[in-house]
Amino acid sequence: MSNTKIVVLKRKQLLYTGIIIIAGIVCILCMILFVSKKDDNDESSPFLAPQDEARYQAGIYTSVISLGDTLLNLELIVNSNQITSVQIENLDESIATMYPLIKPALNSIAEQLIAGTDPSEVTLSDDSKYTQTLLLNAINTTLKKALLEE
Repeated sequence: MSNTKIVVLKRKQLLYTGIIIIAGIVCILCMILFVSKKDDNDESSPFLAPQDEARYQAGIYTSVISLGDTLLNLELIVNSNQITSVQIENLDESIATMYPLIKPALNSIAEQLIAGTDPSEVTLSDDSKYTQTLLLNAINTTLKKALLEE
């Protein structure tokens, strides 16, 4: 008599086995990509790039913006090389209703400044050009307080 063995595999087991094998292959590829890195002598390495000279004194700086009878406090948070936050402190709903372009204009400018754009190179949108100009002038005035004297 022959010793024939019949192996019964269920679809569920095949599916789980396939998923585990694929996950294992992905993990191995990720580990290979993570471990293999460029030469340490490569100049594009961020660890070897020289630090930019500090342009600002790190801290929180404020200035006042006058809109009609309303005074708004503009707050800039800077580290040694760039602006990390721009916001208006006392902007309540009534002021935002009276001046609806303030928030979107400030958000547009803040995104550019936080991304590392120089304040002189900020692009103004045509929709709120005058509001953004007002805010940018206030930001430049506030930023002068943070500049390091050379």
